[in-house]
Amino acid sequence: MPGWRAERMERRATAGSSAVKMNKAKTPTTTVADIARPVAEGPRGFAFTTEFWERFVERHWEKTPLLIKQPFAAQLLSASELFAALAQASEQYRAEGRQLRPPYDRGAKLRFCIEHSVLMTDVEKRLPEAGDESLESYARRIEPLLAGREFELIINQLQSYSFEMWARLREFLRGLYERVGIPAENADAAIFIRNQKRTGFGLHKDKAGVFMFVLKGRKRMLLWPYETFSAKEEIVSTLDYGEFLDRALVLEGQPGDVIYWPSTYWHIGESDGDLSASVSVGLRLNYAPFADVIKHVTHMVERQLGASGRADLYRFEPARLQQTAAELPPRLDAAIRAVREAGCDQSLEQTLKLGWLNRVTGYGFASVPAPRPPRTLADDEIVCGQPEYPVVCVPLNEDRWACSANGHSFTTPTTHHLPLLIDSLNTGIPRRAGSLLAEFATTTETGDRELLRHVLEKLHSLRAVELITSKEPARSS
Repeated sequence: MPGWRAERMERRATAGSSAVKMNKAKTPTTTVADIARPVAEGPRGFAFTTEFWERFVERHWEKTPLLIKQPFAAQLLSASELFAALAQASEQYRAEGRQLRPPYDRGAKLRFCIEHSVLMTDVEKRLPEAGDESLESYARRIEPLLAGREFELIINQLQSYSFEMWARLREFLRGLYERVGIPAENADAAIFIRNQKRTGFGLHKDKAGVFMFVLKGRKRMLLWPYETFSAKEEIVSTLDYGEFLDRALVLEGQPGDVIYWPSTYWHIGESDGDLSASVSVGLRLNYAPFADVIKHVTHMVERQLGASGRADLYRFEPARLQQTAAELPPRLDAAIRAVREAGCDQSLEQTLKLGWLNRVTGYGFASVPAPRPPRTLADDEIVCGQPEYPVVCVPLNEDRWACSANGHSFTTPTTHHLPLLIDSLNTGIPRRAGSLLAEFATTTETGDRELLRHVLEKLHSLRAVELITSKEPARSS
């Protein structure tokens, strides 16, 4: 079957399509939009063909929205996988609190809204629990707490709670990344669970190109090009957009559909009020790279100064204002010196290098699933790497190498056997752990075999190395 089929849809008075249309309140004469019907491939069934991505980049990437109809044989998350991720995210919120960001902050990881207002207290009572077992049971449990009011639960970084979801998104994004690159800021998958009829924070625009995966219920996105509201600041974060409905492009998605819109488009989601669920994967663009440098410098300065880096009051003498203004407070002066030293510290570059390794192997996601529990590998167990998603190994300095896989990095003492071991794993050829270690730890260097075993077991924990349970004979040397 072909990997791409695009349909040019003209919305006229006699047109009957409900997938791509203009809002019926004020229907213009015509509008044109694309519907794509690609066939997904790949080991997990989420990879689009080269032909699809080439046409997508040419016609739609950062240009125009697109509705992708039923491209996958299965959902991005099954019902059980979705609820397991929600329950895990909710438990983390209960354990760690608001993670230094209040719920009303747009940067907060978790927000619960009731009728377009962000809940500030007792959020935990309204979050999913493992005992709910399903999305529907969860909604029924919290219904008495809402007293008939509509709600919306928003959780960012959902990919960090499901390795399978992250791996499917990695497979999905691979073809796009090959053509446009990874987002300069990050990629983030946010889940929206709601019976609220419109997006909680109203009409808005993000600095992200978005792929929205519809999981449950019908989703209707109203979209406007940038110039529609660029000079209308009063329109931002509002539900009062009725006069602009005749200029909105409306994309309606059903479970299994994917809706794309560029970072320049203003948008708001609407639904019929039934319980719905969707995952929006945002590729955050228009980023200032020095922000990464500042973040790491801040951490270095905080570690160096410790408690002495905090200040409550500065000396102030109104009668000696000239002298007071002429001298920097000692703690501010110390902070300046610490920043200057951090900028010259070789460890800053090394930290940024590790961050870049994780950005690359994490496929742009700043938050990735946690490693699985470590375990000892027996010599007769068969291990296998992943050629399509190889382990990255680079020298960090004269004494250490840095390895990264699936968004996690670690460092290890320098040994010329390490890159040889990594190269062998990256071929994807199954090997018995014992023979693999024996081949690359052939010298009498103290601890060399133990070091390589530690690396192998670490990579298994990071899911870069899998165990083969097949009884087929593996290469032993």
